[in-house]
Amino acid sequence: MRTLKLTLCAALALAGALLPLGAWAQAPALIDELQVGIWPEYDRPAVLYLYAIQLAPGTKLPASFSLSIPAAAGEPLAVAKQGPDGKLYDAQYTRQVQGDWASITVQTDSLSNRMEYYGSLDIQGQSRTIVWTWQGGPALGDLSFKVQQPIGATGLSVTPGSTQTTTESDGLTYYSGDLGPVAAATTSHIEVTYTRSTSLLTTALLPTAVPASSEPPISPAGAAKGALPSL
Repeated sequence: MRTLKLTLCAALALAGALLPLGAWAQAPALIDELQVGIWPEYDRPAVLYLYAIQLAPGTKLPASFSLSIPAAAGEPLAVAKQGPDGKLYDAQYTRQVQGDWASITVQTDSLSNRMEYYGSLDIQGQSRTIVWTWQGGPALGDLSFKVQQPIGATGLSVTPGSTQTTTESDGLTYYSGDLGPVAAATTSHIEVTYTRSTSLLTTALLPTAVPASSEPPISPAGAAKGALPSL
């Protein structure tokens, strides 16, 4: 089974001619729900972050919204919108760096959007620590998360709040939780800790080998593939 990250990267394609930046709505849209996928040691010795961004029902489209990610992450791995056919297409965006953070402003004509980027993983011997930070920004109607446990990891713990544990069809264990609404300009943090005695990546240990994310990107003229993945 192809995983969420690879499905997203394979799905991205341009939906035809892009509108110029000036043609898009200037007022930021209300984010009704932000789901954060946290996948450590998946296909790099780092953390893959996957954002599922749902704009509020009734949002006038086209619209724009902005999210901050660490400047050290560089350009996002993927920024996408859901097309009328349920598939994913490249979304236009701009990146503006301010100190340690980069503001990613996305222009979209869809209520359902996606973003992916890599973040750092603190490795001290067999101990791993991840700290994800929401650096303020727009109000969120709901903030939830889903952590993928690397193969061979033990003692995984997520702070804050209680988590629900599931084993999904890919055979991997996931820890999910809901932090509820987040007020505008309010910071939030999610910390994940676990131990692991191997440095092999999850993709190398899955029963069916999965190509690494460094595979060449789909041609901008290529057709979108696959349905909209979910966290």
